[in-house]
Amino acid sequence: MNRRRVPAIIAIALALAQSACTVPLTGESRRERAETLDRIKARMTLDETIVVGDLKRTYKAHVPPVSKNASALPLVIVLHGGFGNAYAIEMQSELSYLADKAGFVTAYPEGLGKSLMPTIGRSWNGGGCCNPAVARNNDDVAFIAAMIDDLAQKVNIDRNRVYATGLSNGAIMSYRLACDLSDRIAAIAPVGGPDTTLTCNPVRPVSVMHFHGTADPCSPFKGGPGGGCAAKALGFEPKPIFDTPAIPEIVKIWASRIKAPPEPRTTLRKGAVTCTTYSPGQQGAEATLCAIEGGGHTWPGGVDKLAESLVGSVNRDISANELMWEFFQRHPRREE
Repeated sequence: MNRRRVPAIIAIALALAQSACTVPLTGESRRERAETLDRIKARMTLDETIVVGDLKRTYKAHVPPVSKNASALPLVIVLHGGFGNAYAIEMQSELSYLADKAGFVTAYPEGLGKSLMPTIGRSWNGGGCCNPAVARNNDDVAFIAAMIDDLAQKVNIDRNRVYATGLSNGAIMSYRLACDLSDRIAAIAPVGGPDTTLTCNPVRPVSVMHFHGTADPCSPFKGGPGGGCAAKALGFEPKPIFDTPAIPEIVKIWASRIKAPPEPRTTLRKGAVTCTTYSPGQQGAEATLCAIEGGGHTWPGGVDKLAESLVGSVNRDISANELMWEFFQRHPRREE
């Protein structure tokens, strides 16, 4: 790499870590980006730091106004992608708005970067992906468990209705939680990321609704080598960081884990979106894949501010938020 580019790349990395986006926004001035970030910060009710092991970990949360007069509220954990942060995924997903309407809490935990610069290049340890979290062997499962406990001391959380979703590396981490924190996570809704867990032995059946674009350039729908979009955004030569089965095969494998019938049925057709579901599994669990024809590495119905040349297009035929919330409501944690 040309040494003259290094300071510029470091500057970009710092900007990405401090801004509300994982990759550069399209068509926005510095002032507009600052205004966007201010609006997102204003929506965060809580900004917390906890210690897990010997590491300081951070999370932010949005608590709906209804919480003052409500009984225990559901919790949706929203996991950012690689090189992202809490503000980035809040902006892309806009789940805080639905939280106010539907009456649930959203929590936005943050991964860690490299040891000397923990806020730069944040990632999650999803088992087989992604660095630097995997290289550091970060115990992100323990962090999420501790975050749930810490949040429950501040807000009345319904422990039977704790869910997880995330984009890209955040989707990868949601699968890790379904495997390793299944006693606390009722259902997950990964968006644009595969299952890279090395082992998976959930103690109870966890329902899955997976959203994935067939033209995702970062996590190929047909499987094989994937990743590298964050590196590409920073001007590096992208290199594969995981190698997985095709997304339909991943969902089929999950269906077998919950002991659902081996053949799925079509449960939704809308525009470019087709959802197929394996059900019923144990305790009524389901495994659903919503395939988005031509969709990119994006949040369906979410904010369209990432470079399309890098991540592909955002589908508007559905709202991932609305569909996953309907799905979550059907799948609280049940006792055997």
